[in-house]
Amino acid sequence: MDDTWKLERLIFGLRHVRTFAVSGKLGEIVDLVIPLQGFGHFPSDCFSKVLRNVDALTIEMKDEEDTMSLKCGVDGVILECDMQAEPLIPQDAVCGMFDEVAQKVVSMTEAKSKINRLGVVFKYTISPFGNSAQELFTNLLKMDLKGTPDNIHIRMALKNPAKDALYHPDKKADYQNAIIEVSSEREDDKKAGFPTKMHVSVDYQMYYEPTRTLGDIDIRAHFNSAGSYIESSVKMSVLNFQLK
Repeated sequence: MDDTWKLERLIFGLRHVRTFAVSGKLGEIVDLVIPLQGFGHFPSDCFSKVLRNVDALTIEMKDEEDTMSLKCGVDGVILECDMQAEPLIPQDAVCGMFDEVAQKVVSMTEAKSKINRLGVVFKYTISPFGNSAQELFTNLLKMDLKGTPDNIHIRMALKNPAKDALYHPDKKADYQNAIIEVSSEREDDKKAGFPTKMHVSVDYQMYYEPTRTLGDIDIRAHFNSAGSYIESSVKMSVLNFQLK
């Protein structure tokens, strides 16, 4: 089954209450991040380009091929990686890079005590047999609308209390949120024929209410939890209707 699931992109994000003091430290953030290149999990020249948004509230660092991007700003930190780019980077290495950057950057301001969300997004491409839109219509939605399915895009959001919220009164408002998107795609939009590829995106989020300090956030544990959820729930659900 895993051979048909190709991980295209992996995105990590840590959000905090908007903190404008970060905008005054964007230069310091660049000076802090650039030396990480070529050490540990970080590839050489992964942050060779530096771009500052026109609103001056966000700084972006990325490589020449746009296969890796790091955004730091008044709302948080986001790391995005192309998982098909050469040389291939292991998922665990991307998690390690994000963890290190977040610990260094967020701790520079009072944002470190105002964390309100942690998320990781997995974007897959699946190449099922036949018409991917047809498979989604007939097997997932159980619908027959008297036509040949040509395109489909489904978005689902699932919200559950976080485990900590069940045992700790001070964390009773914490919750997990999983946003799952499934869509069909043609190999070439310019050519006729039914779609043969399927995209699956899983955005696995943890919301903290009240806000947390950076020291209370376990990025690697959240990443592992997201992976377990995809393997045990998302992939098995899609596999079940693929086999029907």
